[in-house]
Parts: sequence; C-alpha cells; structure tokens
Amino acid sequence: DGSVAISSSSSSMIMTAWSNNLALSKVYTKGIGYIFLIAFLSYYVQFPALSSIGGIEPSNDLFRRAFPSLYYPVGKGYIDSDGLVELINLVGVAASIVIASNIAQHALLYLLITAIYYFLVILGGQFYTFQWDILLIEAGFLTALCFAPWQSRHLTTNDFNVGCWPLRFLLFKLMFMSGIVKIQAECPTWQNLTALEYHFATQCLPGPLAWYAHQLPPFILRLGVASTFVIEIPATILLIV
Repeated sequence: DGSVAISSSSSSMIMTAWSNNLALSKVYTKGIGYIFLIAFLSYYVQFPALSSIGGIEPSNDLFRRAFPSLYYPVGKGYIDSDGLVELINLVGVAASIVIASNIAQHALLYLLITAIYYFLVILGGQFYTFQWDILLIEAGFLTALCFAPWQSRHLTTNDFNVGCWPLRFLLFKLMFMSGIVKIQAECPTWQNLTALEYHFATQCLPGPLAWYAHQLPPFILRLGVASTFVIEIPATILLIV
C-alpha cells in the first residue's frame, strides 16, 4: 500500500533525523567537558605565578571578601588559601573528565564545573576578565539549564530539554556585541577600515601565519574589516532565524 510505504518512509526519516540530532548533542555535551577540562588545567598551571599568595596579583584578600564561607577553613588554619583554590580546581578537573569521558553528563555536573570556573575567574582578577572566560561560564550554565539531562546520567531520546535555541541566542549575543562594540569605540582604525593593518602585528598571541597576513595589500585587509562588520552585525541574525 502506497500510503503505508510513505508513512513508513516518513517515520524512518524522522527517526534518522532524531538519531543524528542526538548524536550531535552528545558530541556537543562531551565537547563542553573537554573545553572546561582544558580551562581548568590551564588555570592550575598559571595560578601559582598569577594569583597565588606569591603571584603577580595575589587573590587571598579577594577570596576572603568574595567568598567568606569558602574562606572559613583558611581562616581557621585548616588549609592555606592557595591549597584550597588548587583543591577546588582539581574537583573541576575531575568533574570535566567525568563529562568528557562520557561516564556521566548529568546537568548537575555542568552546574558544578560552571560554578567552579566562575569562582576561579573571580579569584583570577585582571587576568581572567576576557570575553572567552565569560562566554565559557555562560555556555556552561545554558548547557546545564537547557541541554543536559536532568533525569538520567546520559542524554537519551526520552530526555526533555529546551535544546539549542538558548545557545544560538548566546552566539548571536557574542557576535552582535562584538560588532557593535567596534562602532561604539569610535576608534579611527575601525572607522577607516584600517584595523587589520595593525592587528596581525600587535595581537597578543600571533599565529604562525600572522606575519604573512600582515603583508597583504591594504585593499584586502580593509575588505576583511568590512566583511567583519557585515558578518558580526547584520549577518549574525541568521543564527536565530
């Protein structure tokens, strides 16, 4: 029967699409675990030189003011502040490994690593005020709230979640604000489309191709700046339509 065949085919297509979406969702949820793991390991390596008691910007006083309850064991002399920060960091490392290795991906785990990284960012002072640190906290929170499973350890077809729309709005916000801030800055290099004529030579972490990009003709570099404005402001609406 033709109608039965069509119905069967449609059901098969729907199930295949659902399966593919579930597979992509699992890749995303594991990927968030890997990104947090890298962030925690990076913080662990940099903390002694940047924010420890003997670091460039010691976090001890900030720790006491911002998190008095967590600071209690330090005040009682049970553990030093650096040791407590490292211990909390290692808890974040362990939780990230659990997520990334697919042992469990419960939403509470994402809330845990997000809360820990927020704590570390606050203690990091000026060294952790970058856009990507805030973005990671926002992405972790939205993943826990809208994407990760609350009723099981792993993401399944039975789990209800809001899905990717909050994350798409987060990406929209990131891109749109990145474009708007360039205009609001009233910087002549952005206004005259000459920013890329300086960017590759002055960026904080130049890549291996930065020198070659710096040698490109001014017309190409200015076209790149104009393209950036188009992509970050009007084209970014495509993320939410």
